[in-house]
Amino acid sequence: ALLEYDITVELPKDYTQALKVQNGNAGISVEDASLTDLDCETSNSSVELTGVTAGTLRAVSSNGHISLQKVSSAGAMQVRNSNSSIKMEDVRAEDTTIEDSNSSIKLIEFAGTGKLHVQNSNGSIYFEDIEVGKTTVKNSNSRVEFDGAQLGLLSISNYNGRIQLKQESVKASTTNSSVVVEALAGPDLTLRTENGGVRGTIAGKKGEYNILAQTANGSSNLEDQLSDSKNKLQ
Repeated sequence: ALLEYDITVELPKDYTQALKVQNGNAGISVEDASLTDLDCETSNSSVELTGVTAGTLRAVSSNGHISLQKVSSAGAMQVRNSNSSIKMEDVRAEDTTIEDSNSSIKLIEFAGTGKLHVQNSNGSIYFEDIEVGKTTVKNSNSRVEFDGAQLGLLSISNYNGRIQLKQESVKASTTNSSVVVEALAGPDLTLRTENGGVRGTIAGKKGEYNILAQTANGSSNLEDQLSDSKNKLQ
């Protein structure tokens, strides 16, 4: 007969060293812990971290969702999954890498002091209320959406998927889909598409930008314009 059971490990209240948890075909849950390093890896089940503080943090799974809530990392954070979702809410970290495939990535109330790299395929990427210095986003066959973001530099590439932006300094490119922007404002805005359209609104006046408009098998409502402004839109 197949036996099913849970293993619960209670750490001493004053334990603040490293913790490594590996499992297979069963979930991992860590709550209310303060550690130097946390490494969690499983397969065919979930990883759930709540109220965790760690110097470095790694969460890996496949075929099971990954959830981080009220989590902070003073160093590097790595979150990787496949065939199931990643959701991170109220998370603080330095350099952060998030990768998934065949499911969605959601990042809500995230603050980063270093670089943020997010990559997905065949699943959507959604950002809400995030603040980070440099962000790189790569996706294919699904949409990328920003809603409420304060970013120093944003670079987005998407293939066969729509990009929707509500934020400042932007470099965005897509193939076989559209780029949609809302109230963009920044010194260097680059929006490129192939076989799709670029549409939306730019904050400020048209005369405040040097504009270079180019499309391939798509449409744009922008016309070329040269001015004395240091702001660039292309």
